[in-house]
Amino acid sequence: MKRRARLWAQLRQAGFLLPTGLTGYLWLKGLHPDLPGLSCPLRRLTGIPCPGCFLTRATSAALIGDLPGSITLHAFGPLAAGALVWWCLSFGLGVRGFPAFPALGA
Repeated sequence: MKRRARLWAQLRQAGFLLPTGLTGYLWLKGLHPDLPGLSCPLRRLTGIPCPGCFLTRATSAALIGDLPGSITLHAFGPLAAGALVWWCLSFGLGVRGFPAFPALGA
């Protein structure tokens, strides 16, 4: 049980890696669109875009400052970019961003 509690403590300490890594990748994807990424499986199978299609591009555009282009691609692009930036800053400011799991001894 002690080992599990130690693992969760380490995950909480390294919790900033997920939001900063994701935000950094999307920012770089906005600057270099040729970086690899995942495509929409529904659009690939049917040819019909799903409601989330172009959200990654819109978020990348918002992170590099192209708000009109971001809104043109997807209406929630700037909102997603703002949420990612807030998520990164909340870890930087010490706000608890990783949930507690009391049943696991945390």
